[in-house]
Amino acid sequence: MALNPLSKILEENKLTRPNELQRHHEKMPDAKSMVNHLQELYGEHSRIARYEVTEALFRGKLQEGGNVGDHVLNMIGMLERLEELNIFLDSELEVDLILQSFPDSFGPFIMNFHMNKLHCSKSDLHNMLCTAHATMKGMNTDTTVLLASSKSKKKKRKNKKVSEVKPIGE
Repeated sequence: MALNPLSKILEENKLTRPNELQRHHEKMPDAKSMVNHLQELYGEHSRIARYEVTEALFRGKLQEGGNVGDHVLNMIGMLERLEELNIFLDSELEVDLILQSFPDSFGPFIMNFHMNKLHCSKSDLHNMLCTAHATMKGMNTDTTVLLASSKSKKKKRKNKKVSEVKPIGE
């Protein structure tokens, strides 16, 4: 009797397995069918695993002030886990899921992303979000310092006319 690809691999590597399992797989036409069947029987390709990953993915939210880089990498890891489970999402949907997981403070970034019709890989999105976050942190610090310094000047100069301080970028 001719050996199927799986039996040939097992024999070459001197591996053994239960006779019932071997008989069942000898009737399969190719290695892909065998691997798929073994995956269904023993792998993590299960509805529960898919449910857990999609639940974490769809409910994942970055808390205000959280680590942007770690959050995006975690989201990318969950998307890759879905691919391991043979669940493939459109690349634009993957980017949308990542963007939707960000708080409202990233609204200007997301609006700019969509207005400019940007298309990018998940790693490029990671880099853009980290850069945007660093820029936003820098702008918030400068604004706070500017507001604090403008208030102290107003209090010291009661009789003199104080010129209005305009925010940077206007």
